[in-house]
Amino acid sequence: MAAPEPHSDARCAARPRLPAAAPATEHGFGTLLAQHAPVICVLNRRRLDEILHNWALARLPGTVFTDYTAHPEVLARDLIHEAAHNWINEHFQGGY
Repeated sequence: MAAPEPHSDARCAARPRLPAAAPATEHGFGTLLAQHAPVICVLNRRRLDEILHNWALARLPGTVFTDYTAHPEVLARDLIHEAAHNWINEHFQGGY
């Protein structure tokens, strides 16, 4: 299944200051995010009862596309998950 196309209203930033960075860093994932998700494209705000879309692409290393909620912990979880995909993709491509 292909990832949804990025939305025209996506906001992407290199090393953005997001509330999600605090919970991720607090739990030991700051380095993972800094190294493998330095570009985050924030898509649509969703409620907790809605499906959240997030993905990473091997052709855009270090980039994460993600929806978000009002809860920074949920965004932190999704960023950590997608940063791990980027880490794995880099290893498969011989980046390490």
